[in-house]
Amino acid sequence: MQIYRQAAIYAELLKPAEDLVADVDLWVETWLPGAANSVCDPACGPGGWLEVFHRRGLRVAGNDLEAEMVREAKRRLAGGNVELTVGDMRTLRFESAPFDVGLNLHSSIGHLPDDASVRKHLRCMFAVLKPGGLYLLGATELSGSLDETPETLWSSPPTALPGGGHAAILYESTRRDPALRREEIRVLLLTKGVAGVAPVVNESYQLLTFSAAGLRSLVEEAGFQILATHHMTVEGRPDDGLVPGAGDVTLILKRP
Repeated sequence: MQIYRQAAIYAELLKPAEDLVADVDLWVETWLPGAANSVCDPACGPGGWLEVFHRRGLRVAGNDLEAEMVREAKRRLAGGNVELTVGDMRTLRFESAPFDVGLNLHSSIGHLPDDASVRKHLRCMFAVLKPGGLYLLGATELSGSLDETPETLWSSPPTALPGGGHAAILYESTRRDPALRREEIRVLLLTKGVAGVAPVVNESYQLLTFSAAGLRSLVEEAGFQILATHHMTVEGRPDDGLVPGAGDVTLILKRP
């Protein structure tokens, strides 16, 4: 996608929200035995989540398939104990493993093509975590019937960019098909005065989705225990279990 190659713009428009950072801190404090000293992100993009923990002095490691994203992450995470790699989340090669916590909060596993690929990724993550370590995994549980009602997932206000100009972004779910296990996402990027970027970039992509039972089977087959399932579109992001109709969830997984 063209938008995902605009690493500096992406980093500014999709910074981790403060309330979600607070929730992640609470979840880690609740479930991790002892303090977190190291964090990895297998699909780190420009390093937004790693930057949160890097600023606190933790050891961090990130991986992304897009080289431009990793270059931006290196720029933002200069100094300190950092490892960044370009690669596939199914074949992680972190030399600084193992880690206390893995973070993958925004349904990045939906970009994988099938369950076999998800299995490979989960086994990789199991291998790079310490015993007792946590993996906070975002995924989309999809059940019911075909739904083509547009639904706004995320939007940013017009934002001044460090390199000059302004940009705003909209993510919209346009089609959810449980039978095909696919959700279609439309992304609209608007820019003004940004060199080398069109004023309007309109793209779509599909994400792999999961039934509650199917997702549970995949994570347990990889060796993880499910400690909690937070429903991300419900106020307060409650732990309401991995059940049909859950929608966008964050699983708190533990490596025994």
